[in-house]
Amino acid sequence: MSRFINRQIVKLHKKEDKMLKKKSAGFLQKNVDNISDKLEAKIPQNLRDTLENAFEKAFKVVFEKGTAIIEKTYSKDRVSFEYEINDFAIDRNRRSIPLKKHMKNIDKISKRSRFMGKGLAFAEGAGLGLLGIGLPDIPVFISVILKGIYETATGYGFEYDTPQERMYILKLIQAAVCEDEEKYIKNYELDQWAEAIRKKHWNGDLETEIKKTAKILSDNMLFAKFIQGLPVIGVAGSLFNLSTYSRVSEYAALKYKKRYLEKKKRKKILAGDNSR
Repeated sequence: MSRFINRQIVKLHKKEDKMLKKKSAGFLQKNVDNISDKLEAKIPQNLRDTLENAFEKAFKVVFEKGTAIIEKTYSKDRVSFEYEINDFAIDRNRRSIPLKKHMKNIDKISKRSRFMGKGLAFAEGAGLGLLGIGLPDIPVFISVILKGIYETATGYGFEYDTPQERMYILKLIQAAVCEDEEKYIKNYELDQWAEAIRKKHWNGDLETEIKKTAKILSDNMLFAKFIQGLPVIGVAGSLFNLSTYSRVSEYAALKYKKRYLEKKKRKKILAGDNSR
């Protein structure tokens, strides 16, 4: 069991390193970088501030009133039940083949969520883009992102509705959408925060973390929200929604799986398990 967990962690570290080195810009972003840089320079500061405030308010509203609504859009009990069955099987098995099978079953929960979430992110952006709506869709978009993270967290056996876990989610979003060296810094900070939660020595302020996340998201999506406010052409904004959702959801799956595996490793070390 311990060897299986260690091999899984090694594979995950390689995947994480590859993800951190990968440039975030996708095909669409690469083709509009020059245009977006020129347009962003002309976007007035008051619109930038409005966008940042919109993201900040969206997180507060969804955290305060939207979580219960989001939970109605998927079966939290079913996801928890699937996790518990496979987690129990992983604890009981010692052979590599069944362990791989049950680990894949846990991973499937996150994959299923990401697949559905990508469709929601694109449809939400496209529908409002046709109407020339950019800013008002932000609470909906944040809800779609959080829904995916909530399902992923539940699928790997973690809570998401406590202050410390909400701050973990916010730090996760920051790390997922930032660029270059900052990505490594944010990734490290996220791992440190996960360790602080485990040791119950966390100390932070949710309001501050919301502001940080709103700033990073608004900077990252400024051009997207600007063009989404233009009728018809705003549909292109949906592709930015999809790109951002994909980055966050894929990163979330990696980080929650990492937390899960490290938790299993600690448990096996304490139990003195050196089996395969």
